[in-house]
Amino acid sequence: KDNGRMDFFSLMQLQPDMDLYAKNPDGSPYRLKVDQFGTTTNPLYPLANVDSYTNHFRILSSYKFAYNFTPWLKADVQYSFEKQDNNSSYYEPYGYLTLGSYNTGGTKGYLSKGWGNNFYQTLMATLNFNKQFGDWTTKVKASYLFENNRWKGFSTNGHDFAVRNIPNFPAIDQTKIHNSSYQGETIAQNIFAILDMDYKAKYIGSLLYRYDGASQFGADERWKSYFRVSGAYRITEDISIPGIDELKVRAAYGTSGNRPPWNAQYETYTLSGGNVSKYTLGNRKLKPSLVKEFEVGLNAEIVKRLDFEFVYSSTNAEDQFWPVPLPASSGYVYQWQNMGTLSSNAIEATLGARIITTSKVNWNANVTFTHIKQWISKLDVPPFTMGARGNSTSPGTYRIEEGGVFGMLYGEKFLRSLDDLPAGYDRDQYTINSDGYVIPMGTEGTKYETIVKDLDDNGNPRIQEIGNANPNFHMTFANTVNFYGFTVYFLLDWKDGGDIYNLTNQWMYRDMRSADQDVYGLPDYQKKAFDYYQSQYNVAAPSSHFVYDGTYVKIRELSVYYSLNKQFFKFFKYLRIGVQGRNLYTFTNYPGFDPEIGTTEGAGDATVQAWDEFSYPNYRTFTGSIELKF
Repeated sequence: KDNGRMDFFSLMQLQPDMDLYAKNPDGSPYRLKVDQFGTTTNPLYPLANVDSYTNHFRILSSYKFAYNFTPWLKADVQYSFEKQDNNSSYYEPYGYLTLGSYNTGGTKGYLSKGWGNNFYQTLMATLNFNKQFGDWTTKVKASYLFENNRWKGFSTNGHDFAVRNIPNFPAIDQTKIHNSSYQGETIAQNIFAILDMDYKAKYIGSLLYRYDGASQFGADERWKSYFRVSGAYRITEDISIPGIDELKVRAAYGTSGNRPPWNAQYETYTLSGGNVSKYTLGNRKLKPSLVKEFEVGLNAEIVKRLDFEFVYSSTNAEDQFWPVPLPASSGYVYQWQNMGTLSSNAIEATLGARIITTSKVNWNANVTFTHIKQWISKLDVPPFTMGARGNSTSPGTYRIEEGGVFGMLYGEKFLRSLDDLPAGYDRDQYTINSDGYVIPMGTEGTKYETIVKDLDDNGNPRIQEIGNANPNFHMTFANTVNFYGFTVYFLLDWKDGGDIYNLTNQWMYRDMRSADQDVYGLPDYQKKAFDYYQSQYNVAAPSSHFVYDGTYVKIRELSVYYSLNKQFFKFFKYLRIGVQGRNLYTFTNYPGFDPEIGTTEGAGDATVQAWDEFSYPNYRTFTGSIELKF
């Protein structure tokens, strides 16, 4: 169901000569069927005919009790909870048109209602010790954290009303009403202790130990321990360096983890037409991931105006969990398993500058640089592919194999060089067309023009690397200027590299709706036939033709504020007025709406799985604010 919202897919697929305001055969407005294929619906029709709403009711509360035993020993207990109720309804009236019922008077209607409740609570008790022993400062923190999350809900839906204009379930054919319900609960306990010590504020050390138990872990792996050890040395406390006001080196090594999804350890089944089918095989030995990270860094303050930070980190995320495809003989489709290690190296650098510091004007600027390289260093299961939405059912797009780069795009490659022709192909029978692809000689501009693919020894398209979603680097440039009551903030965001797979454009090729297919004004030898574009469409199979560079420079934010202090007011101490704009403009050669895109469905990772599939473009937002203090 489209829930009465604007269907962006249909909006993109519309033919340019279709009248969205034409009437349907029954005389109702917004003609539903608006393309010659009979596959695209008028996005205005559901907006005008569907009654849909969702109500959220939310309560948040927090309580804290603190007690000081001595000046150096304190305790506190904090309890908080969040309760949310959701009510939803979706109604299609009797006579609602669909593509399938367009010529038969429409459907007999549909009604769905649902309710859900979520209650999340935490209890944390902490004991803090802070005492000076000569030149030593010692801080100890011991805590216990309890988490509990419960959710439940139900929904009812049915179709075929016996009468019109009565959106209630008693008016529906009772044999066509379906009910569903759900409930679940997670419990976690966390015990941790932290020891921080420093000697004369120049030798600094920290130790952490954490013991974590959660119901999301497999029944045989309910508890996991983690730790961290770190140290720092402020060199300029011992050595005077001209021009260097502060120089500190630091290093840390520690472990952490991520919890598997709630249902990952259990058997799951699908129910269809009264038949039960096995889906996910349970796993009592499912563990949380274990992230081991080593980090070294350097901090420097130079000539009281520049702040520099450099960090290098190396990470191994072991026991990664994933729904791994199972052989048909198992009777199940997937099993969540701890199946490998994802490794990465990262370099981060930040330079801050206090460019102007006067009583009237201040100008601060910051530049950050990040470069990350990540790969699959260990895989305990056979290689597999993830589809567009982070699952394993779609054709291979992101391949998971030991030694491979995480975020590498896989698919069929369209040849651009005669030197790459498969064995047995006569080079003299092929040429390069105006698009730069290898085609059979003499077919350019005709319906016989097709692109030659890279083939394996069996004559099948070779599935290979066609792109890399990982950027070369990421940089941001931030500036804050204060002058005469005004504050101006400007943030520029630059991502270099990182390929995007544009399935949106591929779908547009199918229906001849892509701007790439507009041949108006081109010389005859560059004009292409329908069959040529269908060979590029490639029956929606991933191919190199739809991989694009995702480089962009984005004006991320621009804000202006003006403040007046209390001397101008009789009743107010402070007044601040401001406007803020975000995602203001993007400089890019990417042909889609926005290169800042990624898959967020299923188990996908939007940071390195840049998949464009009719996602609604990112909003440009403007905000105004007035702040008063009494």
